[in-house]
Amino acid sequence: MARAVPPGMRLIPLGFAAAASRRRTPIPAAALLVALAAGCAGPRYARLRRTDEGLSAAANRSLREAGFSGRSVEARTHGGVVALLGKVGRPEDVRRAERAVEAIPGVLRVNNLILIDEGPPRTAEFAAAKRAPIVAARVEPAPGP
Repeated sequence: MARAVPPGMRLIPLGFAAAASRRRTPIPAAALLVALAAGCAGPRYARLRRTDEGLSAAANRSLREAGFSGRSVEARTHGGVVALLGKVGRPEDVRRAERAVEAIPGVLRVNNLILIDEGPPRTAEFAAAKRAPIVAARVEPAPGP
């Protein structure tokens, strides 16, 4: 079955074009995968990882010297940014931990994710509410006249 080709156009068999494009696709994809893998395993990444591990160790040492135990506050580093994690009892301790880590050379930024755990409230209302029964109710329209 012959197809009419408009003047000035030519007919390219699709089987050839599809086969040619299939052959060329894996090479750029493979090159991209190799480049990505080299970036993660290269010396620059290893250097950055060693630097982060050193900063984490220095930050945790600084926190211990400031009076925080390893269980209450911990430092983790990625790309020179130190994240402080944990719980403290007073709001002043949050800022004290941040100041202890900010002074370390090589720290670019400190993300303070420390929570303040003041414990349960000790008020009489809280104690009474804790003993009170839980009441569940549903609001319905009042019956009509």
